[in-house]
Amino acid sequence: MEHLASHGFVVASPEHVGNSQSSPGDPFDVAAGHLVPDVSFLVDTMVAKQRDPTDPFAGRLDEDHVSVVGHSFGGMTALGAAAGWAGAPPDRRVVAIVAISAVIDGDLQRTERSGPNAGFAPASLAALEIPVMLMGGTEDVDVPIANNALAFEQLTAAPAVYEVSIVGANHNHFAAVGAFGDLLLGLGFDPQQWASIGAGDLLEPYESTCAPGAFPIGAVVRLQCLCTVAFLRRHQVGDVRYGRYLTDEAAGHEPAVGFRSR
Repeated sequence: MEHLASHGFVVASPEHVGNSQSSPGDPFDVAAGHLVPDVSFLVDTMVAKQRDPTDPFAGRLDEDHVSVVGHSFGGMTALGAAAGWAGAPPDRRVVAIVAISAVIDGDLQRTERSGPNAGFAPASLAALEIPVMLMGGTEDVDVPIANNALAFEQLTAAPAVYEVSIVGANHNHFAAVGAFGDLLLGLGFDPQQWASIGAGDLLEPYESTCAPGAFPIGAVVRLQCLCTVAFLRRHQVGDVRYGRYLTDEAAGHEPAVGFRSR
């Protein structure tokens, strides 16, 4: 989010009530039903700010060029905002999406999540007519990267589809676990103390992404930022110069990146 903002994007990130660190508790299907409406509400809110001459955001937003970027459940939210999901219709203001480690087919999910919203019908993806970037890690056992390969084949009407696979990355490499863990260490909290301050759930993700021998999380952050900015500059903003970063040739300079597009 900070990297996108540094490139001039206005970034608004919702804290989903019922499905966040500070407000957990909603069952999967209940939470899924709220996520796309949350995004639409957020867009409405930002548009209202854009049109309010007294607001700091007045005149600073392009209402006709909205994108959604998300990881994991947020990746499903990004797809849902464009295709409709969990009973919510698509938001037609969304012109491009980046779905990172999103569940496409619930049968591929190696967790106990199940229910009507644990994936997307092929027909709903086939009807999606905006550019899409799919991203994930080859070592992700929470949301297997096969989900992205499946979506790549099903997004038949999208004018541009990119599949970016980061070799060696797992599910948590795309989240801010490194920054949070480093913050706790900097404050003097040894990992053995994390559970006592309510951060016990961070321990395993931090070790799997930041411990010696793990694929460098900094490398994943760099690649995630590079690909997302290039995609949004090209397909949200319309700056064709960034298309050079979305090619087989460019990907060939990154040994940790698997890439295909159409």
